[in-house]
Amino acid sequence: TLSICTSSAIPILEGMRVAVDVMSNRYVKQQVLLAADNVREGASLRKALDQTRLFPPMMLHMIASGEQSGELESMLTRAADNQDQNFESTVNIALGVFTPALIAL
Repeated sequence: TLSICTSSAIPILEGMRVAVDVMSNRYVKQQVLLAADNVREGASLRKALDQTRLFPPMMLHMIASGEQSGELESMLTRAADNQDQNFESTVNIALGVFTPALIAL
């Protein structure tokens, strides 16, 4: 969501609020709102998200790289794509493990 917002020229803080609006997990919402507060106070996006302990190191590294290079928008897109691929791989592995067990039942 944040990637889509930044590619639509929505400022990062507003994009973070939009992202929170589509989240269902209250704890994650609270942590992202705290991260938004930290960004508002001058912290980098990477540092603010790192403090939540919710995001994988690779994503944080990609965000830091985007901030340093001025390519945050494209790095957020790449990070989102990377997360989608990781999720899909995890689902496929789980299906591969559990499908034979379900068939046996």
